[in-house]
Amino acid sequence: MNKTNNNNLIFRKSMLAVTVASILSTNNVIAQEADENGDTEIIQVTGIRSSIQASTALKKDATGVVDAISAEDIGKFPDTNLAESLQRITGVSINRENGEGKNITVRGFGDGFNLVTLNSRQMPTASVFAGGGNGSSGPSATSNASRSFDFSNLSSDSVKSVEVYKTSRANLASGGIGATVNINTLKPLDNEGLVASIGAKAIHDTTNVENSDYTPELSGLISYTNEDAVFGVALSFSHSERDSGSEQVTINNWNMGVVGVNDLYQLPADTSGIRIENAPANGQLYTRPDDIRYSDVETKRVRDNAQLTVQFAPTAGFVATLDYTYANNDIEQRRTEATSWMSTSGITELVFDSDPVVVAPIFVNTPNSTTSSLGQDQQYNAQENTLTSVGLNLEWQATDNLKVVFDAHSSEAESMPNGYKGAGQTAIQIAANTGTGQSYTYDGDVPLQTLERPNGLTPEMHSSQIGHIRYADQVTSVDQAKVDLSYEFDEGRFDFGIETRSVDMRNRNSVKQMTLGGWGASNPGDIPSNLLEIYNPSTMEGIPAGAPQLAMKGHAEDILESLIANPLYATANSGSPWTTDIESNWNSDNQIVEDTDAAYFQVHLNGELGGMETNFTAGLRYEDTSLSSTAYLRRFQGWLWFGNNDDRGLFGNSVEDVTTDFSYSNVLPAFDFDIAIRDDLIARFSYSKSISRAAYGQLQSDVSQFNFAGGSSFNGLTKTAQRNNPELLPIESDNIDLSLEWYFEDTSYVSLGLYEKRIKNFIGQASSTENVWGIRDQTIGPRVQAAVAQLQALGINTNDSNIYTALVLQAYPDAPELNGLTWDNFIQQGEPGYNQQITNAETVSFRTGDFVANSEDPLMMLSVSKPVNTSERQVYGAELAAQHFFGESGFGLQANYTIVRGDVHYDNSALPGANQFPLLGLSDTANLVAMYEKNGFSARVSWNWRDEHIITASRGSANNPIYTEAYSQIDMNVSYDVSKNLSIFVEAINITEEDRRDHGRTERMVEFYEDLGARYQIGARYTF
Repeated sequence: MNKTNNNNLIFRKSMLAVTVASILSTNNVIAQEADENGDTEIIQVTGIRSSIQASTALKKDATGVVDAISAEDIGKFPDTNLAESLQRITGVSINRENGEGKNITVRGFGDGFNLVTLNSRQMPTASVFAGGGNGSSGPSATSNASRSFDFSNLSSDSVKSVEVYKTSRANLASGGIGATVNINTLKPLDNEGLVASIGAKAIHDTTNVENSDYTPELSGLISYTNEDAVFGVALSFSHSERDSGSEQVTINNWNMGVVGVNDLYQLPADTSGIRIENAPANGQLYTRPDDIRYSDVETKRVRDNAQLTVQFAPTAGFVATLDYTYANNDIEQRRTEATSWMSTSGITELVFDSDPVVVAPIFVNTPNSTTSSLGQDQQYNAQENTLTSVGLNLEWQATDNLKVVFDAHSSEAESMPNGYKGAGQTAIQIAANTGTGQSYTYDGDVPLQTLERPNGLTPEMHSSQIGHIRYADQVTSVDQAKVDLSYEFDEGRFDFGIETRSVDMRNRNSVKQMTLGGWGASNPGDIPSNLLEIYNPSTMEGIPAGAPQLAMKGHAEDILESLIANPLYATANSGSPWTTDIESNWNSDNQIVEDTDAAYFQVHLNGELGGMETNFTAGLRYEDTSLSSTAYLRRFQGWLWFGNNDDRGLFGNSVEDVTTDFSYSNVLPAFDFDIAIRDDLIARFSYSKSISRAAYGQLQSDVSQFNFAGGSSFNGLTKTAQRNNPELLPIESDNIDLSLEWYFEDTSYVSLGLYEKRIKNFIGQASSTENVWGIRDQTIGPRVQAAVAQLQALGINTNDSNIYTALVLQAYPDAPELNGLTWDNFIQQGEPGYNQQITNAETVSFRTGDFVANSEDPLMMLSVSKPVNTSERQVYGAELAAQHFFGESGFGLQANYTIVRGDVHYDNSALPGANQFPLLGLSDTANLVAMYEKNGFSARVSWNWRDEHIITASRGSANNPIYTEAYSQIDMNVSYDVSKNLSIFVEAINITEEDRRDHGRTERMVEFYEDLGARYQIGARYTF
């Protein structure tokens, strides 16, 4: 450990030790000049160039392939968001949410394949969001537990450096096939005396509409070390508020089928009255969307971070470090969706494209005589993510050659609903049946929906439909302890270590579905008019002319409270009124305990080969893991079918524990070799075996995510479920890296790297058709068969809407709600009066609750997906990077490009439901950064590009893919040092206001479009 002489730091190790010490200290470049008394003078250099110099030195002197980013000054990291900084490293790309970096992908391997550590400790992860339950809250919404680390929860103010290890080592914890990312924070003994920094900034997000246009961010950092460098304490804090908005387009689902096999549009036998263009031929793959949804989203985010570190070095060879870390991210969101469900009957125009893979509609029109409704989904979503960690590190230089390090920590991450009455989402769907025709155009970036409303739109026209209270939480703890020993000798070093780690994860979900006015919107005027206000849902840039200009928005919790107090719904909940409390009888409740014991040994050897300096490292890591997965299960019993395409899941009352125990072990070798062909030219070769464990959600012991599929089995709609697999083995990868690096100045280099990863136990989804727990299917049973026979005898189309109405009429012919409906005056879907007829039928269903499966119905055959270990895969590519400062001009450039290839792609022409195993996130990336720093003025302009990549391969029952299209973004940072201590700065993010677009099997099958804007930050920082 470093000792002081006259209060100055003395470095007595090799150049590598000097390099590591410099990058891990806040004062990034330290020049040492001896004075006449032999004391050491410390010259502190800060800024962009010093940060790059330190990072370059670490890359050059490291074992294996390592990249790093270091702070430019105390409390000043290059970007406020760590993920935004990491994306400038070669091979690293990021996933953004609400325009802010969230997760990382390294060399094509997404967030679940990368391990993130804080001060070399594995951190727990918890990031769920209950708003994903209705399938229309955007592709990032999820209630499933994962191992993904959310960088948006951490402020960068207390971060000294971030290291990205792209090649594995025996002394690194397993879990990162793509990379291991280590975040280093401030240590007080890295600095002399009193060092402090305080900063403030104002944030202006141009997307904000309803909240504050300017929000504050405050940060501070103070570090104190006594004169003898025996005791030190450091405290950092950060408080950040951001208000933002977003306008989005989503599609509920793209139904897939084969022409001649699946009747997606349910056209009549005689289509002479319908204009059909480019009709697909029999055997072609084709698709039909459910709708188009225009969404308005307002988000408030409050993030608080703090870290306290205390160090004690009573002797020259011993340092004790105790630290506590706290991070809290509170997210509140109000979302309104405006949509009109596509009618599958009464179509007068249908125009298809000529795509050779999947034929998709360009234009769909329904007649003016069809009564159409405008549905509006009001959501209030809130989630709070919290990380706490307490750790102890003891470092003892036992002899001149032997160093012993003990490190232990106990950390917990929780993602908890923080909305109305503790819910993650409170939602109410409302609708007005006032339209007289609708059309859908799927052409261009943004699809167009039109709705004819000759009588306008008022609050009084609206009826409630269905309310939802959704809840999802995740709590994960990690207790980890390890001992590392290092013995140095003349030509190298031996390392040995042991580790024990215990992870405990609990994840719970529930949904309360509240039937009020029903999907038929049967009670116009049941919502107090003062709770609704008119807004325009079609203001986003690029939306075609003709989109709806009128819709309603309101606070979901206020609307729901008013409805459950309405006498209309006094007996809506099985004879009682509804409540807005969460459902504490969990739909799923899972706990996973994962214990890992590990030991490693590695040797470092320094030498020469042909007069050229060499470094050789070889090591072996052994890990033994035992897993216990418990589901606290309320068995799913089927659905209440209460509308043509509507349902409510039914669960048993008793809870049973289902536990699966599983264990496995891994032997992970690692080998690194580098040779200095010249002092400035280094060649490297690395081989290693690494693993990534399955996501927590995949390891659960339950069967979940039962999906009614929006209709009957009689008409070919397949019900689905997800069976998880606690016996999944970790994904294994044999990794080979080759690189050549030319360092022609201390801040300048050019490098070329080649890599290959051969993957075993790749995890994909396999589907099987099976019955689960004896569930029966009322949608194809004797009652449906009798209703179909009656419809066929009358020559009426047997689509689900007509079947359901016939089902109700058959069971309750004298029901007063049917208003005298008989077989003689039956109205088909698409004819005038149909909407009121189906609404009346659903009202009977709500009252009776009768349409559940019984013993006469056949067993329900579900398409059950299950994660499985599959065959081998291969990923390979190249990384090219260059960096240079042009003498003393102050100008500099950074550029890199990463190529990623592999046999892990999705086949868009595969049949619906086929099992496929693509690697999510696989894409090329590129960065270009122009820099200037001189005379107290610094500026950086960054361009980041990521090619199209797949983000899921299991959308809907057809297992459709979702691709995020190629995206680029330009950010800028300008600062000026007013004095030695005071600097002012301006930051601009996404200054060209690039938007995000996702699509399915073809570009026409838009899944998600988000109209994004620029974010500006202006502030000042004072150091002393």
